[in-house]
Amino acid sequence: MGSNPFSALEDLVDSPAFISRSHIARKGPPRLAGRRWHVREFVSKDPSSFKFRIVSYNVLAQCYAKQKQFTKCKPEHLKWDYRKRVLIELLAELDGDILCLQEVDNYDKFWERELGKAGYIGAYKQRNSHLKPKLDGCATFFRASKFQLIRNVGLELDHVDSCKGLEGAPSFDTHNVALLSLFAPIGAPRCCFCVANLHLFWDPSYDNLKIAQAKAVVLEAQNLARSLDVPAPIILAGDFNSVPTSAVYTYLTEEAGFLSAYAACGSASERSVFAPTPSTPTRESSVSATGLTFGKIMLSKGLDPQSPEFRPMGISQTLFPPAVSLAPPALAPPRSAEPPFTNYRDIFNGTIDYIMVSRSSMPDVGVGIDVIGALGMISELEATKEGGGLPSSRHPSDHLPIAADLQLRFFT
Repeated sequence: MGSNPFSALEDLVDSPAFISRSHIARKGPPRLAGRRWHVREFVSKDPSSFKFRIVSYNVLAQCYAKQKQFTKCKPEHLKWDYRKRVLIELLAELDGDILCLQEVDNYDKFWERELGKAGYIGAYKQRNSHLKPKLDGCATFFRASKFQLIRNVGLELDHVDSCKGLEGAPSFDTHNVALLSLFAPIGAPRCCFCVANLHLFWDPSYDNLKIAQAKAVVLEAQNLARSLDVPAPIILAGDFNSVPTSAVYTYLTEEAGFLSAYAACGSASERSVFAPTPSTPTRESSVSATGLTFGKIMLSKGLDPQSPEFRPMGISQTLFPPAVSLAPPALAPPRSAEPPFTNYRDIFNGTIDYIMVSRSSMPDVGVGIDVIGALGMISELEATKEGGGLPSSRHPSDHLPIAADLQLRFFT
């Protein structure tokens, strides 16, 4: 049976790489027990490079954490009094230098205040709506001791703004947003980097629409990166609502030239080889002609169970063939090296959250960005042991947080 570097055994101990760096007080039990840190062996650990950790996490807005949407979750695991405490404890252990959060509501009353106590500065882009207000959005927090914020740009990914004129642009309001930030590392040579925190449209039947949204984010990030006369690599982080077999993933990793941090750390050229064994389906999932419950709302049309977007519980790895290629590190790692899931619901599980970096280094302008390591995932047993997927007693969102250690490398 092949080993999966992003599914850890239940009896693994806490990762010292996280616990020892924490700056937020934790009162409860460890939240990351069983998640291992996977390090790329061939990356040069240049002592002059600037290293930092980035976290991306769809925290599940409380306005969506309703029992009717999470029918198999225990009611106490959906209550804000429980979830807000566990979310902060989890972020304490993740200990990111930059936090890209999606589905953030209660920004002023909770997130800005609580993370401010830990030395973070935040920015927020609420989802746009011309009719019924949307209560959530994207928030990016960073350590003021490590970065200087140069500029923030909020992006609205519907037809009235950023996607206008792009092929596949939506003809209706999707209410999706992105938040782009340009940072300068403190104490590093003169350079910047751009972080795009994005949340793309949810419906898997609108691939072209999501490609248009992704293109809008990439174009705006490139413009922001070029706005100052200094080198500026780009990082994409967020909920892409697209599995690794999707056209969106293909566009970003092949046409746009981004490298997935998790694929880089899980490829066959790394310490751990990702070679999943297809699991046996444990339950049937019904699909009607009118649609299927996916996430928080209904699909606009019926979805073929054989579609790469449809991955009901129990067949979470059948769409990821074993990675057997020993391709050189310079080549893009296989998409099968992504973790089997970052989102686990009772009717859906799959990888839809990513951290991606500009693949090409920039020696001509003096800087490049490397992926050093990535935080491993929980096992499927852990995700399902309470009967309803996520959220659960240890995991306060239907998504899992992802994290990567990166370094800016400077060329002379």
